[in-house]
Amino acid sequence: MWNKAFCILAALLVSLSSASARLLDDVMESGYISIAVYTDFPPFSYQENGEPRGSDVEIGREIARRLGVEPRWHWHEAGENVDADLRVAVGKGNAIRNWEVADFMLRIPFDLEFALRNELVVITAPYQSETFLLAHDVRKIESFPNYAIFMYEKVGVELDSIPDFILSGMFGGRLNRGIVRYPNLTAATDALRTGEVAAVMGLSGPVESMLSETENINVFQPPLAGLLTPQRVIRCPDIKKDWTSKVEIEAECTYEMAEPRTEWDIGMAVRQDSRDLGYALEDQVTQMVNDGTMEKIYAQYGMTYRLPEYLNPE
Repeated sequence: MWNKAFCILAALLVSLSSASARLLDDVMESGYISIAVYTDFPPFSYQENGEPRGSDVEIGREIARRLGVEPRWHWHEAGENVDADLRVAVGKGNAIRNWEVADFMLRIPFDLEFALRNELVVITAPYQSETFLLAHDVRKIESFPNYAIFMYEKVGVELDSIPDFILSGMFGGRLNRGIVRYPNLTAATDALRTGEVAAVMGLSGPVESMLSETENINVFQPPLAGLLTPQRVIRCPDIKKDWTSKVEIEAECTYEMAEPRTEWDIGMAVRQDSRDLGYALEDQVTQMVNDGTMEKIYAQYGMTYRLPEYLNPE
């Protein structure tokens, strides 16, 4: 199954680059593996008193341990979009980092269309499912009736995030007075704790983790069906087919206008010419899911582990 997923998401027609990829043998011989994670992105990856922390850091550290090598962290500042992040961290590198690239990067959307437009990398090893959650202070909002409550109560969101766009467009924009925009979810959840807002809407991981020990807070998955603007998405008759070329994918799959997904899988990326390393990552992720290690890592940071749809046997 993993090999098929690898072929599905492989980017073909690779262009030349200044960066060079390391094969699995190179990694093993060197005794270390370079892992790209986002800077200051709790609870997934961040530093605390100079020590790498976060669920993605723990996953990378555990993969390195199982491979018998040392993890070396490639901290990456989020750019304009994930495509740009991949080019710098894994694909081509940049002059600032002397064209250095990581062996693999965590927290990458495991999505066919996204993979097709990032030709230098292969996206593989989905290890988690992500969604949006809404948290509210039960002393201000006893139970969540519907989104109209935010005409009267304040809700915090991360600036320019999907929850920001969703709420801003509701009821002809009448919720805008109640929307408080913050630079990140850390600031938004802090505002909920101090009573500045009555609710927060954002990514499930940060919302759960940052509010896991806060009293009087109810966290749930809000209804989102019909609230997102339709966009062009790719549909394939068999997502697990062993595709052999980009041309074949485009021949057999179709583009349709559909509502964007509100739940999606998160995986890893390696250079297109480091596929053997990708296979090794897949094997380790499979073991970590099956033996409960992945669930324990997420629990350590106050999060519920959500199995990726691709790994769901149903």
